[in-house]
Amino acid sequence: MYRKLAITISIFVITIHCNCQVSLYVKGGALYNMNKVKETPQINNSQKKSFTWSGGIDADLRIDKDFSFVTGIELQQRSFHRELLYYADYSAEAQNTPVYLHVPIYFNYQLRSSIFRIHFFAGGYLEKGVGGNAKGNWYNFPFPTSGKISDKIQFNNSSDSKLRTLTPYGNGLIAGLGAGLKKYEISLSYEHGLNNAAPKGEQRFEEIKLRSFVLAMRYKLFSFHK
Repeated sequence: MYRKLAITISIFVITIHCNCQVSLYVKGGALYNMNKVKETPQINNSQKKSFTWSGGIDADLRIDKDFSFVTGIELQQRSFHRELLYYADYSAEAQNTPVYLHVPIYFNYQLRSSIFRIHFFAGGYLEKGVGGNAKGNWYNFPFPTSGKISDKIQFNNSSDSKLRTLTPYGNGLIAGLGAGLKKYEISLSYEHGLNNAAPKGEQRFEEIKLRSFVLAMRYKLFSFHK
């Protein structure tokens, strides 16, 4: 996955140096998180819908007047609640708000009028975890003892009894539509994570699938030809 992420970032760099029209955009937006979390043994872990943020830059490679190839680099924050119950002796719950370096890769089609334009796009993304926090509580029943969870999220493939670890790499699909006027564009997209964001451990299995709607606005900085 690291190699795929490196290749994707290289594509972004090559895109802005290609022999064609390239447009650079700055973008920002909000994610409406609808992440799916399943626990084993089964825990009633209903997810509260939440809003988080995203921001970065895009490069549009114009293939012809209607089609373009788009990639970029941005930061995205996600949010979801996790719970752990181990043999009725130990439990923990924590709210995770990880931050990912997010690299979209998709094709864009535009319909133009004399005033504005409408565009449709679809593709995928790769991402790498770079930060975030885990906050919650843990309980040890036999003794009994308890404590607070307030730590940085660690991105590795080892499970953690305090729900602070996530897998370092992710991927998924993107589809959406938007509208543009002059240098401004607004879009609504759906991002469907394909990988399990939770590491596997000997004591339990947890499944986290990242799902979100993204409302974003882009502003064209400039266009150029090589």
